[in-house]
Amino acid sequence: MCLFNSETFLLYGKLQINGFGITSSSRDMTAQNISFWFGVTRPSYNVDTACSSSLYAMEHAYRAIRSGQCDYAIVGGSNLCLHPYVSLQFNRLGVLNQDGRCKVFDEDANGYTRSENIFVVFLQKAKTAKRIYATIIHAKANCDGYKDEGITFPSNLMQRTLLKAFYEGCGVSTSCISYVEAHGTGTKVGDPVELNAIDSIFTKNRANPLKFGCIKSNLVHIKPASDIIDGVSPNTAILTLIDQANK
Repeated sequence: MCLFNSETFLLYGKLQINGFGITSSSRDMTAQNISFWFGVTRPSYNVDTACSSSLYAMEHAYRAIRSGQCDYAIVGGSNLCLHPYVSLQFNRLGVLNQDGRCKVFDEDANGYTRSENIFVVFLQKAKTAKRIYATIIHAKANCDGYKDEGITFPSNLMQRTLLKAFYEGCGVSTSCISYVEAHGTGTKVGDPVELNAIDSIFTKNRANPLKFGCIKSNLVHIKPASDIIDGVSPNTAILTLIDQANK
């Protein structure tokens, strides 16, 4: 969970002293409200790592199930564009385009367009699942750390480090990966860094060309909820196999 667009209205706008302003706008209450509604009692919390939030949450859930902390997990995320000032701030930051098109990995890339989305996925062990749509093979996350360029810049070194450790950890050869769903945002800074990281990890000792792409070119950027859709972020990697028979 990142920015809370309705906090100003609920807490500081038209004042209604009924107590619901606290429970409705407190970030810590978001996950708890959902847990309360479902009646679940295991760990319940929000994950905020900006654009990689949803995939970080997925990685947490995956490891919690593997460690026996819980038997199943509900992972959800959303992005709602409620307040125009948030878009204005991103525009002044220089990451939004002016034509409404997210031109991922294009020489004419000029930033992304904000969009809305709500998603929920249910994870559980394969042996207890009644229906399997996809299987998570491995999950891993890291952090960029300090960078001379600033906090908003991606790190080629740390992306390469993450991908290398990820595939070594799950024992899968990068040469057998036929397609990579990238994070690509259509920015002049982010896309080249990610492409160079992908190239350095996946194109060695290959017999066939590597295909890559990003669904953001069709759905544009849904910020903290984006990585559950495109399956990768600069700081998180998850390898998923799709069960075609049950698709």
